[in-house]
Amino acid sequence: MLWIAGYQAMAEETPRVQAKRPSVSELLTFFESVVFGAEFSGVKTVNRVRKWRGPLRYQIREFHEKVVLKPGGFQDRQLISRRVKKLHREFVLKHLTSLSHLTGLKVEDADQVGRPANINFSFVPRLQMANARLARADQRMLQRLASHGGCYFVGWTGRGAASTFVEASIVVNIERLMRAKDHCVLEEATQSLGFPNDVSRPWPTIFSGAGGMRGGIRELSRPDRIIVKTLYDRRMLIGLAKTKALKLAGEIIAELDRKLP
Repeated sequence: MLWIAGYQAMAEETPRVQAKRPSVSELLTFFESVVFGAEFSGVKTVNRVRKWRGPLRYQIREFHEKVVLKPGGFQDRQLISRRVKKLHREFVLKHLTSLSHLTGLKVEDADQVGRPANINFSFVPRLQMANARLARADQRMLQRLASHGGCYFVGWTGRGAASTFVEASIVVNIERLMRAKDHCVLEEATQSLGFPNDVSRPWPTIFSGAGGMRGGIRELSRPDRIIVKTLYDRRMLIGLAKTKALKLAGEIIAELDRKLP
């Protein structure tokens, strides 16, 4: 099963900051929206808990574009691999590490462990963001995701265990400012773990496109951390029906709200 989300680079709204902390009830509604909703129209929503079992084996790729002139004046725009920039690698490792601490998922370098990657990060020129080499998805869908020129993820659940995520591809426009790429990596990496929906909330959150154009959100807020920890709580079983999951989520959120500073 395919699931997707994308960041629209055109968004320039600055997040409205709520003076007081959101209530448990507000956080539960927040949880329901980002876990069981869908960012794109036409994408089927789910009614059961979906998440990774881990480990997350990452691979980071970077590309540039080579334009080859063909007979008749036609251009062949080729995607060429190149060495990954230090800062791009640092963005990925920083955010995967923080997500690992929140979820309990182990993070591995696919090259070091000698096993295929299941979460790929690709930094590519804007005009190559829909290249079929980057993600196993319908070409029209990739073009739709790439059209805003920001970043997106495409992911899949397993056939035999439809509620378990098994693979994700994250694509980032390499031409953007460094702080915006930092934001993109955090947003798409977080959403690929089981939070496919963007929502508008009166507090800073990575699940809102607001502020991303300027790279305004580059770490998870307290509400974000609560939501991530709730989904990856051991009691929140993969495949749990939405109604039961929300009842359990209310209890876990209340516990976390008391504990987290």
